[in-house]
Amino acid sequence: MSAREIKSVKSFKALRRYLTLIELMIVMALILMISGVVGISAVKSRQRQKFQSSADQVMDKLRLAQDFMLMLKTDVRIKLTKTAKGYHSHVDVDKALPDSLKRVMHLDSDIDGLPLIVFVDDQNVKHTGTIDLRFMSGGSSMSRGILYLYPSAENASSIGSGSPRQIVLPGYPRPIGGSKEDLKALQMAKQESSEGNVYPLEILEDWAIKKNNRESEKGKKKQDAKGKKKKSTLT
Repeated sequence: MSAREIKSVKSFKALRRYLTLIELMIVMALILMISGVVGISAVKSRQRQKFQSSADQVMDKLRLAQDFMLMLKTDVRIKLTKTAKGYHSHVDVDKALPDSLKRVMHLDSDIDGLPLIVFVDDQNVKHTGTIDLRFMSGGSSMSRGILYLYPSAENASSIGSGSPRQIVLPGYPRPIGGSKEDLKALQMAKQESSEGNVYPLEILEDWAIKKNNRESEKGKKKQDAKGKKKKSTLT
C-alpha cells in the first residue's frame, strides 16, 4: 500500500470518527427534547388532576352545606378565602355539631390547586377574594349564581375565559351542579325573582296545591253539614 493510500485511509477513519460523534450528539439532543416534552406533559397532567380534585372538594362542601341546612334545620355559611397556595375553606354552622359530622364536613380546611375563584351572583355582581356563600332559612335565603373555578389566574381576565369549571347554585330546591340543565334552572330562578316571587316556583306550586286542597275540604264539610241539616228537618 502506497503512502497516499495509507494517508487517505487515515483521513477516512478520522472523518468517520467525527461523524459518529455528531450522530451521537444528535441522538442525545433528540432524547433530551423528548424527555423534556414528556416531563412538561406529566407536570401539566398532575396540575389538571389536582385542579379537578380541588374543584370536586368545593362541590362536595357546597352540597353538604345544603344538606345540613335541610336535615339539621340550621343556617350554614361557607367562606372561601384566597391563600398563597389556593383557598382556605371555613364552614360556619349555627347549630352545634357532633364530632362525627364535624369530621365529615371538615369545617376548616385548605384547598390547594385553585389559582382563582370568582362568584357571579344572580344580580350579575362579581365577587373575588373572600367569597361568602349562604345556606339559610330552610332554603328561602340562599346564595344564587355561578361559581367559576379557574385553572390559571392569568387566563381569567373576563368571565368565561380560561376554560373555568362552573358550579351552579340555582337555589333550593334545585340541586347544586354544573350541567346545562343547572344553568337553565338558574335562569328560571332569576326570572321568578324578577317577577316578584321570593320563593322558588316549586314551593309556590306546593303552597297553591295545599291551599286548593284545604278549600276543597272546607267545601265538602259545608255540603255535608247542609245535607245533615236537611235530613234533620225532614225527620
